[in-house]
Amino acid sequence: MVDWDNNTVKLAVNLIYGTSFLIMFAALTLWKKRVSHIEIMDDFKYLAAFGLLHGLAEYSDIPGFLAWQPSWIFDLVKLLLVLSSFAALLAFGLNIISAGIEERRWLRGIPYGAFLMYIWLLVFAGLDFTASGSRGRERQPFGRAG
Repeated sequence: MVDWDNNTVKLAVNLIYGTSFLIMFAALTLWKKRVSHIEIMDDFKYLAAFGLLHGLAEYSDIPGFLAWQPSWIFDLVKLLLVLSSFAALLAFGLNIISAGIEERRWLRGIPYGAFLMYIWLLVFAGLDFTASGSRGRERQPFGRAG
């Protein structure tokens, strides 16, 4: 029986999972270099970016299993990598949907807007990643006092 709470097992799973996304990135990058006259082939760069960023995001969990400090830096890096990877996946999907249809080309700007809104949230919402263990300031949902 596999003990899924064991850090060694978690490390192996993250290595396999992250490597699979990096292999997807390498395959799409090498495949894209082949000459093709299909318009949709240009959109696979976003899917390749998703593979790279999501694979790196899975690798960013590894320092947590090794108990490296400060852990909040690795959490912030993972958050940014996952956000970027899903923005790239959204860009790929929207580019596929709007391929060849001029009326739907406005959809291609949505991932960039979503990414900028999230960065705005991180900067202006006052998220405090450095005080992960302190209980000095408790956040209340929607600004209501406890």
